[in-house]
Amino acid sequence: MVALCASLNCDFTYVDTDSEITGQTLAGSVLTITGVNLPTGEDVLIDFGPARCIPDSLTASEYVCQLEHEAVTGEWIVQVNTDDGYLPNTIADSILIPATVTSVYPNDAINFLGGDILEITGEDFGYDASAVSVTFADGTVCTVLEVQMTFINCELNRFTKDAASYQSATVSINGIQDSSLFLNLASAVKSTLNMSPVTASPVLKTELTIFLAEDYATALNRTDFKAVLHSATNTTYKKELYVVSVDQDQKSIKLKFNGAPSGDYFIMLKSQ
Repeated sequence: MVALCASLNCDFTYVDTDSEITGQTLAGSVLTITGVNLPTGEDVLIDFGPARCIPDSLTASEYVCQLEHEAVTGEWIVQVNTDDGYLPNTIADSILIPATVTSVYPNDAINFLGGDILEITGEDFGYDASAVSVTFADGTVCTVLEVQMTFINCELNRFTKDAASYQSATVSINGIQDSSLFLNLASAVKSTLNMSPVTASPVLKTELTIFLAEDYATALNRTDFKAVLHSATNTTYKKELYVVSVDQDQKSIKLKFNGAPSGDYFIMLKSQ
C-alpha cells in the first residue's frame, strides 16, 4: 500500500486474522458455512453471489443464513465481510446454480428486421441486466431491457441477411448458458407502399408522409410508432424522426425531418 506522510512512519496497523472459511452447502435458500474461529458480532455480512444472506445463527464454527431471494444463476463461493475486511476463504469448489429457461414469447412469425420484444421465462435470472445476454445462431443479439428472477425482456435487432428461418438462441447469465430456445422467423413482413416527398433539403424542416400497405389491419396510434433515419452509405449514422400524426383512413404516418448531411437515406419504421 502506497502512503504519503511527513515522517514516513504512517500509523497503519495490519492485523492477521485466525478466522477461516472452510466449507459451504446450500439447501433451498438456506446457506450453511463452516469454518474456524469465525467472528460472531453484528457486523458480519454474508454474500452468495449477488444475493445477501441474512444470518439465522452465528457461531465460531458455523454460520447458518437465509438468502434474501433465490440463488441467482452462476458459480458462487460465499464471501463474508466484517469490520476487519473479508475473511480468508479456502473453499475450492463453487456451488453451481444452473440456468433454467422454460419458454419464450413470441416465438413464431418473428420480424427478421428486428424490433420484436421477447419475454423469456424461467428461474433464477437475478436482477442485473448487465449480467445477461441473449444471442442467436447467426450472431444477432437481443438487447436486454429488463431482468427479474423469473423473466427476461429483450428487444430483437435485425437478423443477418442470410439468417435461417429457424433460429436457436443462447441465453447467458453470469457466464452460465442455456441453449434450449428457438424462434421461427416470418418469411415476409408488412411493408410500406411509398413516401412523399422522396427528396428533402439538408437544412430545412420537411414533413414526410409514409403510406402503409392496405392490408395493415392494426389500428394506427401515433405513440406506437418509432421512425429512425439511416444513412445508406454510413452505417454509424442514424437519427430518430418525430412522429407528428397518423391517418387511419389513408393508412399513413406523418414524420418531421429536421435536416441531415447531404446523401441518400432510408427510414426504418417500427410499430409496437
